[in-house]
Amino acid sequence: MSLTASCFGVYTDYGKLRGAIVGNAEGLSLPPFNPTLHHYNDEVQAALKASGDQPLDIRTAMPERWEKTTEQLDNLAALYQENGITVSRPRPYTAAETCYLAELQPGASLLYPADPVYTVGKHYLELNIRRAYRRKEVFPLRELLVPLLAADPETHHTIMPPA
Repeated sequence: MSLTASCFGVYTDYGKLRGAIVGNAEGLSLPPFNPTLHHYNDEVQAALKASGDQPLDIRTAMPERWEKTTEQLDNLAALYQENGITVSRPRPYTAAETCYLAELQPGASLLYPADPVYTVGKHYLELNIRRAYRRKEVFPLRELLVPLLAADPETHHTIMPPA
């Protein structure tokens, strides 16, 4: 299923949910360890440290964790669909997108599609996430949302410039 132009807009956090974008774990790789990643648990921190200056491919390094994450996201999407909510999923990154800002911080994640964007009414805002490896998350979302924005002359698309 995909989002439709007739449903674009957010007017309350408490109204009926009609459509959602649920993330996926495809291509999930965390950046090399640095002290700002203290929020990860000990197991993940140890794996990041062991990966040296390379990003940690979660599917390869922690297959059980990756499978559980994938299962949780798939179950969330299924639950939404069972309740009549239209669900879209971001596509995996292209090779060029995977490399975007890798010289600053390699890695890739599509787990949390709500993080890099904010919608108020018909205003769609692309934010600039502090962590360089997460700034690319808007690219797969654009493929889903730009057709909706283009179909409705009342929508606005604002992109925050990089810092």
